[in-house]
Amino acid sequence: MFVIKRYRSLSNNSADNENNSQTKLFDRKHSPRVLIITLVSIFLAFYFVSELVYLQFSATYFQYIPLKLTASKSAEIVSAMALTYTIGRGISVFIAIKIIPQHMIAYHFLILIISIIILFSAQNSITILWFGSLTLSFGFSSIFPSIFSFISQYLIITDRIGTILIFSSSVLNLFTPFILGTYIEKYSVIFVASILLNLITSIVIFVIILYIIRKTEKNNSNSISNNNEIQMENMTNSEYM
Repeated sequence: MFVIKRYRSLSNNSADNENNSQTKLFDRKHSPRVLIITLVSIFLAFYFVSELVYLQFSATYFQYIPLKLTASKSAEIVSAMALTYTIGRGISVFIAIKIIPQHMIAYHFLILIISIIILFSAQNSITILWFGSLTLSFGFSSIFPSIFSFISQYLIITDRIGTILIFSSSVLNLFTPFILGTYIEKYSVIFVASILLNLITSIVIFVIILYIIRKTEKNNSNSISNNNEIQMENMTNSEYM
């Protein structure tokens, strides 16, 4: 489509946009636009590395926990995880109609944390291992697309911004295979620990993003109120004159 039928980006008049009440929060002047893009990039870097660990090292992890699953049994669980992941993403299409993206991200993070705890306690139980693995797959299924939907509420995702975000999501993945590939066979717990650590980091960054959004909205609301008061005062003064 890029070669055959290239699209054209519509140029917007920045002055008109500034006066337009529909301009998104971080597309306005004096908003912390660069900061929010940076934080979302860092969020994606830490979150997506968790997905990579989950997708690439689950089968190895299952073979080196105390249960010592065979390669075929590990592959069976991973196949079920992939199916759950796909179904979860499909279900989320309908859930997204009713729930705003930040709420979807929040409850999926909750599912992930609970699943990690279950998985950590499933070292000697195949039933708990199955349950923890499948819930972990469902938890991972929708956060990545949801974060783009979430941030697009406050910022127009241009080609440049989209490229930055996608690039950032893969940065840490350059190093993860070397670290986990070296130690997972000796210390299988590093699989769970690395996912948990990256998820906690992602959650902290997500909370910071929410705080900045709320603070910026409040500042913007106060600015609008002050401008309205100044306009009313000017109108009153002009009437007396």
